[in-house]
Amino acid sequence: MDLRARLQAAAARWGAVAFGIASVDEADALPPVKIGHTVNRYSKTIRSTMPEARSVIIIGAPSIDDADELAVERRPGIWSYPGYFRLNLAERDLIKLLRGEGYRANSVVRKSPPPQASR
Repeated sequence: MDLRARLQAAAARWGAVAFGIASVDEADALPPVKIGHTVNRYSKTIRSTMPEARSVIIIGAPSIDDADELAVERRPGIWSYPGYFRLNLAERDLIKLLRGEGYRANSVVRKSPPPQASR
């Protein structure tokens, strides 16, 4: 089994139904995404956070309930989203697999604070 198939299988074990690999140049050519709530900024390019990166892996899983967006403050300023836990496990396994093959692999996912409650 080639590396791509092994990565896709590892992501699927945790419920990922979308899987893709793109060049950083292709990903960075996409328009920035507005990150609202308390972050209130636009997404950065991959190259700006990981200048030596050549490829990016994207995974996704279906969200079937708004409870996936539930945020838990684990300690001041550190938020966790339990609904995304399976994607965190998939990410961990993909990074481990890539590093085992000699690649440098890191996550660009940052946990952001939840939205402020409206009054």
